[in-house]
Amino acid sequence: MARLASRAPRRSLTVGLAAVVLGITAYALPADAQTDPNKPLAEGQLEKALVTTADLPPGFTAQPGLGTDTPLPKVTSDCAAFDTWVGTKFPANAGAAFTKETKVLLSEALRSGDEKAVREFVTAPETVAASCPSFTQKVQGISVAVKSAKLPFATLGDETHAVRFTFRVFGVNVTQDAVAVRRGATAILVTNQVTSGAPEAGLTEKVVRTTLDKLGRV
Repeated sequence: MARLASRAPRRSLTVGLAAVVLGITAYALPADAQTDPNKPLAEGQLEKALVTTADLPPGFTAQPGLGTDTPLPKVTSDCAAFDTWVGTKFPANAGAAFTKETKVLLSEALRSGDEKAVREFVTAPETVAASCPSFTQKVQGISVAVKSAKLPFATLGDETHAVRFTFRVFGVNVTQDAVAVRRGATAILVTNQVTSGAPEAGLTEKVVRTTLDKLGRV
């Protein structure tokens, strides 16, 4: 499996898939103040709430090239719900990505804005799973078969919605758990992608819980 990420075109595509979901990343309050969750946050505040390598288990390396300023690869799909989800725009965005060896790609995207739009964004993954359990993407001109299914996950924040995606890439299954959590007018999207086995749910949950804690203190 390590060879999937060791070849530049394949690693590029695998990273690109996570970048698509990433969307697919000021005015800080005193550290002891609690941020009003129903008030949209500024981009600088979102950046302060992102996890860092210090928040993760040993072995993870930050990948700054996968931030929200990175141009996304051209992607088309035959699932309208998926395209609508990843194409959603917000006035404030922040993102971070981390890799562990060649096997794990962990990404986080924070979005803040109108609460109605944030609600729609975090419920969208389950809409995708319900309406498109199987669909096809084209990433950089390469066809990728995608399967999606609702994923059981701990309820965090105001609401939590989770989906497991399986991408068929060069004959290999790449599994990605996408967990969307809402805290008032802010959305947290964490994707945990592996090239072998299943993503570690405990790691995904740790990232979400850490971010929720930071959002309360920015």
